[in-house]
Amino acid sequence: MWVRGKTRARLTKAARKVFSRKGYHTATMDDIARTAGIAKGTIYQYIRHKDDLVAMLAEEEMNSILAQLQEISASQPTATLRLRSGVSVLLEQVLEYQKTGLAVMMRDIYGVKGKVREKVYEQKQKILLFFSEVFDEGIRQGEFRKIDADMASFIIFSLVGALVHKEMRFNIENPQTFVRDFMDILENGVKSR
Repeated sequence: MWVRGKTRARLTKAARKVFSRKGYHTATMDDIARTAGIAKGTIYQYIRHKDDLVAMLAEEEMNSILAQLQEISASQPTATLRLRSGVSVLLEQVLEYQKTGLAVMMRDIYGVKGKVREKVYEQKQKILLFFSEVFDEGIRQGEFRKIDADMASFIIFSLVGALVHKEMRFNIENPQTFVRDFMDILENGVKSR
């Protein structure tokens, strides 16, 4: 079920607020309808289940990340710069999730089954492909030592994803410093000597 235009924006904005505050499992369609200013019965003309809203939100989030990664591919001349920029995009998104409370929703997505989970998995594969291609190019150009590019991509994605799934055990006062330090640790582990 596809919702377009102003109605989609209104529903996703309301869902984002409710999921951020309550989490996916606790949120109800009534909460979302009330927040959107739509009658409870009317919301079902647009959305069958809150899974549809999660799918729309996940699609928006992943499409935003993928658009940024495509821009990086087109604009950064070296694999090292593409890697640094790509990881920065992921880390900044996770930090934004933490700041806005969307981390609750993103954690809960992994408990959802069916089409939503498949959609998220499909988008994640595209992100992993971006990093695999960056590693492969870096290896070919001599920027990175010979490693398993798919495994390295999975490790990066998992490390960044762990920030969404676990409460941070330290306070990140300066996101730019956090990104710089994360990249310093990562790059010194993958650069050729």
